[in-house]
Amino acid sequence: MSLAGRLEEANGAFWAMLDLAPGHADGLEAHPLIVRIRQALDQLDTTLATAELQVLGDLAQGGHARTVKLVRVRVNGHDAVDGIVEDFTPLHRANAEILRLNAELEQRIAERTRQLQEANEALEAFGFSVSHDLREPLRTIQGYANALKEDYQEGRLDKFIVYVTRIEAVTRRVDTMVSDLLEFARLSRTEIAIEAMAMIDAVRDMQLMSQSEPGYGRARIDIDVAPDIVVKAHRQTLVQTLTNLVSNAVKFVRPERVPRVRIHALRSDALVRIAIEDNGVGIPLEAQSRIFNVFERLHSEEEFPGTGIGLAIVKKGLERMGGGIGVISTPDAGSSFLIDLPAA
Repeated sequence: MSLAGRLEEANGAFWAMLDLAPGHADGLEAHPLIVRIRQALDQLDTTLATAELQVLGDLAQGGHARTVKLVRVRVNGHDAVDGIVEDFTPLHRANAEILRLNAELEQRIAERTRQLQEANEALEAFGFSVSHDLREPLRTIQGYANALKEDYQEGRLDKFIVYVTRIEAVTRRVDTMVSDLLEFARLSRTEIAIEAMAMIDAVRDMQLMSQSEPGYGRARIDIDVAPDIVVKAHRQTLVQTLTNLVSNAVKFVRPERVPRVRIHALRSDALVRIAIEDNGVGIPLEAQSRIFNVFERLHSEEEFPGTGIGLAIVKKGLERMGGGIGVISTPDAGSSFLIDLPAA
């Protein structure tokens, strides 16, 4: 190449690198490689001066990565520039892929570390809740048993049936708590098969399961779910989720009110939102962020019976299906539980 930047001579490999026919000038002047070489000629201010540069194209768009080594030489009484061009596109692509994989691996490690940290924190909280809330009814049983033993030793058996009845009630409660805990643990570890299913089918299954629920028979249930709304879900888990939420909706109602529940669904882009609205006792704002925790209860067992695990099961089941749940509520004015699931 001349000092003015005119290509004097090149071998076949160079022309092939430029995707041009040997000696074919069309497209040569504007070629990025030639433009970059010309920009470097000013560095060669004396004979035997050298320069080395890299010309990097957009690899994502099919570009190339090349190195150019230039040297100013004396030929036949005048100066010119010799150059060697090497194409290291495969190596550059490999390096870029290694960097991408390393970044992806670091991100996955960070995400897995975060998940493990959250799991450890949740496990600690779960262990505390289990030890506290399961021991409470066991202490109650122990108290009744001691009272029964003392009365028996003193020959007073007038409260015998009362104590036995209360012990039976507490043991039934413990049995229900253990069953709910096993269901929560099952959802946490068991692989579930996700399939496309019509939302209205899950609602109908829920209605069948809820027939025997206390309070369901006297409740007014309004369903507004179009047949063409289809979600990606695990059928059994979704039906159990709806059953738990509707059971709560008809249970947490003042005695003088007739339970009213409205279920409606709406698709928005890639999500389906299902709302379950009630006219129940509502949830204070400060408690709405913790009602989905295990053993979280806002009312006494005498006022509204339950284990405090149902909403934790609901949340875990929805998370396993790629969904989520939130709540909007006003005390003594009802609640709206909002479920989001992937649309099929």
